[in-house]
Amino acid sequence: MNPEHLDNLIRHCEEYTGRPWDGSVEHATAAADMAAEIVDILHAHVDWLSGCKERVERAGLPWNTRTCRDQSRRDGDLAAPPQWIGNYSENCTPAHLLNR
Repeated sequence: MNPEHLDNLIRHCEEYTGRPWDGSVEHATAAADMAAEIVDILHAHVDWLSGCKERVERAGLPWNTRTCRDQSRRDGDLAAPPQWIGNYSENCTPAHLLNR
């Protein structure tokens, strides 16, 4: 590992766990696990958004922010947020970034 990789690891650990890297493999693994969960949630968001876009276009409407919101309301997504939003809020926001 060169100094640049080490600096990236240190920043990564602090960003995703909210505390400076303690030098342990477990801490680096926890940061990597958090980053992987965020990627999974973003993939779920892309899937959700793609499905919404398909339904809007199938209805013959243009794809834009308004039609996305309207379709989300018809799908019930704004009344009950998709699970990925809850996962992100509960599991992926480091404590030091909450309630800013």
